[in-house]
Amino acid sequence: MKQQGRKAGRECPHCGEAVGADAIICPHCVGPLPKPEGQDDAGDATTEVPQAPEAEPVAPSAIIPSEFGDEDEDVEEEPEDEATEPSLPIPASEEPAADADHLKPAPPPPPPSAPPTAQPAYQPVAPPQQFGNAPFWPRVAAMIIDGLVLMVPIGLLIGVQFVLEEAGGISEEDPLAVGLTLLSQLLMVLVQVGYHTIMNGAYGATLGKMALGMRVVRADGTPIGYGLALGRILLQMVLGNCTCSLFYISVATNDEYRGWHDQIVGTRVIYVR
Repeated sequence: MKQQGRKAGRECPHCGEAVGADAIICPHCVGPLPKPEGQDDAGDATTEVPQAPEAEPVAPSAIIPSEFGDEDEDVEEEPEDEATEPSLPIPASEEPAADADHLKPAPPPPPPSAPPTAQPAYQPVAPPQQFGNAPFWPRVAAMIIDGLVLMVPIGLLIGVQFVLEEAGGISEEDPLAVGLTLLSQLLMVLVQVGYHTIMNGAYGATLGKMALGMRVVRADGTPIGYGLALGRILLQMVLGNCTCSLFYISVATNDEYRGWHDQIVGTRVIYVR
């Protein structure tokens, strides 16, 4: 049994920390404690405390108690080389300097492409060399077709003149008959001029040329318009009256089948089909 008169607490002679009255080893420095005073001799005889070699004092913070006891011996430690260190962001001051090429400013963007030009309202026909100039005999055939077309209104004018002369009993020597003849001829000229001007100016071809797949254009292949169509037919009629229509031979002798009237006003007759 323990003695009733032993002290309640004491100090470790090695580290000076307070220890229990019954402790035999200091829990702080693991040093052996002296035998408490007044302890029963019988207890000393039966219980022999091994004397541990004196050790140097160890700081309390260096003693880390094991939470798992002897089980730590069975756990194999992983090699330090295989441990993966957490990746930490590199401070801006420690980042490697960028290459000089990366510091160069980016090239300026290419200039914007020019907007597409507006297409003209009228698309000119292809150049004459693509279709070919209409030769002499097809143009003669077109003139014959146009003559047949013009015979209808001109025949009506001649018929009206004949009816007026017969109804009024006007003789050929009568001045009124001469006046009617001049008026009828003037109307015939207006019909021919109007026919060629309107058809060539609006469609680029008369009915005879349309039937044969021809078209009257400028020398560069663009439409002639009403003004050039009017000048062309007037020049054609003047040359025809002055040469008895022999000037049409110039169409056959020219390399591009352009008659005198075509060369003067700058036109040509081409195939479009």
